[in-house]
Amino acid sequence: MRSIESLRITESSYKSNMGSAVTIGVFDGLHRGHIELIRTLIDVSKDMLSLVLTFSKHPLSILDSNFAPKYLCSVEDRLSMLKETGVDEVIPLDFDEEIASLSAETFVQLLCNNLNLKVLVVGPGFALGRKREGNVPALKALGKKYGFAVIDVNPLTESSSLINSTSIRESLKNGSVREAANLLGRNFSLKGQVVKGQGVGHTLGFPTANLLSENNIVIPKDGIYATWSYFSDGKSSQKLKSATSIGVRPTFGKHDRTVESYILDYDGDLYGKSMALEFVERIRDEIQYESASRLTDQMHIDVRDTRKILDN
Repeated sequence: MRSIESLRITESSYKSNMGSAVTIGVFDGLHRGHIELIRTLIDVSKDMLSLVLTFSKHPLSILDSNFAPKYLCSVEDRLSMLKETGVDEVIPLDFDEEIASLSAETFVQLLCNNLNLKVLVVGPGFALGRKREGNVPALKALGKKYGFAVIDVNPLTESSSLINSTSIRESLKNGSVREAANLLGRNFSLKGQVVKGQGVGHTLGFPTANLLSENNIVIPKDGIYATWSYFSDGKSSQKLKSATSIGVRPTFGKHDRTVESYILDYDGDLYGKSMALEFVERIRDEIQYESASRLTDQMHIDVRDTRKILDN
């Protein structure tokens, strides 16, 4: 990540001399609203460089010590997805106390001096600078002073609701993975490493791959889900059908919350492999059963339902 002092264009093409079109944000999850913003950025950049300036941390995590954000994806995945949009350059920047203390005018002066800013593309509710003083009207006034235009992109909505990272997080917390996928433009996924669990699934005839994901990533509501599992050992990768359980295994007493997947039609060792879970549909709530045999009967039904969902 770069500091504010090292904010520089690294692109060496002729376009850097023509100036840059810039958009700024966290872009957590890179959802449909973000994609619309970046499409506008690319459209207006023409012969200029199209630059995305993204903060590695949510600004509120610096401004409010009680704010502990849960992200929709890791910083690494976000940077990878941003680069795949076709912009000329993605600039990751650490949001820290120094940036938080900058006035809006000082911030845009840095953009003009270091990035040759000519067009600033912003989304709904955007503001920058100390105490969010740089709202759209203030930025347009600064644009007249320093020679850049401000394009305010209309918000993207779904069923009259604004598409944003907050609404996607809420959908996931409610278990509405289909709704989250609609807002994201793709299925929500969790990534991590397969670790050893307590072996409960194996004793029931349903051995599971236990996913250890980053603790600052949103995990959907407890329950059973139809998922696609992707595995990689650095040499090859696999895409497999899976039934995933999120919860505390209440039939066997309270346990730590886990994410574990039964991989359909697979027999092999997955420990230590990298794993990505793509959530397709929620099947049911996590339920405490009166016996292990009753739970096993239900798991057979869950696998049948998972296969039906993923086959379709």
